[in-house]
Amino acid sequence: VPCPATAMHVFNVVGMQTVTGLDFGTVPIPGVHDLSISVAGGPARRGFTKTYSLGLRNIGSELENPSTATLTLPPEVVYIDCSDGGLYDAPSHVVTWTVSMLPGDVLARNVRVEIPPSLPLGTSLTASAAIQSTNGDSHPEDNVDQETQTVIGSWDPNEKWVTPTENLALDGLLTYQINFQNVGTDSAFTVVVRDTLD
Repeated sequence: VPCPATAMHVFNVVGMQTVTGLDFGTVPIPGVHDLSISVAGGPARRGFTKTYSLGLRNIGSELENPSTATLTLPPEVVYIDCSDGGLYDAPSHVVTWTVSMLPGDVLARNVRVEIPPSLPLGTSLTASAAIQSTNGDSHPEDNVDQETQTVIGSWDPNEKWVTPTENLALDGLLTYQINFQNVGTDSAFTVVVRDTLD
């Protein structure tokens, strides 16, 4: 970043005064190849869809063409679809994008998956994102990222009681009590109580 010849601007500000004309020029250092990637996702609700969002950035000073971004999905989830022409390889659970990025570019990519309803609550799901360029990278430590979520969901242990349990008169009355409760780790979004009698 080249500053003024003296490498310093000196000025005084009084109250709400506006100071203008103290411009600093910025010139990118040529030949810097530097990509970064981040991954984040919504909650891993059992029986619902989850979206993984990737942020791809070219924070270097050169065109990166081609670059490859990947998202390795947890093997427990079911792939649905992805954005912007990504390719899904089922055996490896990897979604791959080939992109071209100018200096300063920020791209977003998304992947939707289903969290199977049979997956046990508390299961840990880790997705890994990576980006690489054919030109190398001056700061490779930000070329990988991970997101880990614990599977959450509602769980309804229930039971039904009837009284009396024996010696019922022909015109007697049966009283049923249905107990239900959410002891899971997430809200129960639709609750239906149905008792089918003989």
